[in-house]
Amino acid sequence: MVTNSFFGHAGSNGKQVGDRVTDQGYRWGFVGENIAAGQGSVATVVDSWMKSTSGHCENIMNVSAQDIGVACVAKPNDPKNFGSYWTMVLAKPLR
Repeated sequence: MVTNSFFGHAGSNGKQVGDRVTDQGYRWGFVGENIAAGQGSVATVVDSWMKSTSGHCENIMNVSAQDIGVACVAKPNDPKNFGSYWTMVLAKPLR
């Protein structure tokens, strides 16, 4: 997202979170992704995810989620004016 200044769950190559997680060698039985852009702090991002009605809170609260990866990448002078891109991936290994 940062490299191409866009915001979306599908990557610029069309891959979804499950594809990206699989590409890293993680054999998953559950996978979910939360993304955000433009927020200036962890607290603001988490607050917006928890108040979301589009599945972000459900991902965080999902009992199947055992593993988590989070990242924030800042992009100064972002043409989309997001500034920061946030991603949370939640997963459970395939058993």
